[in-house]
Amino acid sequence: MLCAQAGNLELGKAWMRIGVLVALGCVAAPVSAQNCTASNPQLAVTVLQTVLATCSSPADFQAMEYKYGYDVVLVQASVAGNLAIPVLRQLARLPKNSECTSSNFDAAARTALAKLGDENAYAAIKRQWTQQRSGPYPGRIDFIGDDWSLSRLWWSF
Repeated sequence: MLCAQAGNLELGKAWMRIGVLVALGCVAAPVSAQNCTASNPQLAVTVLQTVLATCSSPADFQAMEYKYGYDVVLVQASVAGNLAIPVLRQLARLPKNSECTSSNFDAAARTALAKLGDENAYAAIKRQWTQQRSGPYPGRIDFIGDDWSLSRLWWSF
């Protein structure tokens, strides 16, 4: 009988430890986890579509930028990869009077397109870079990260 009670006690302790670990995992996960788009390309595309939808409303755009951050286009495009290309092309072609162009989201979209291999976007950034004599620099060529962009950054300092 004593052995049975000791076994139940040990079993109870084991279940208690498991319960504590589960509870810690449930509390720690939301606190320390990254945005769930970090590993979900389709969700990243949805975020980019949300960005695009807010470009005509200053209030909606401000709320979106507060929620996702100023670098939302580059971050979400890097997660979504080629799935983001249609939305990025729409962002890159926005009229100059939209909320997104005033925050340079259109330039970020062109930069992401260039990073994803869009030759037209890449050529446009290279052309702007060679024509630009002073800041702000056109496009985030540091994000592109190829030999040309890195050499331009090196020699510009």
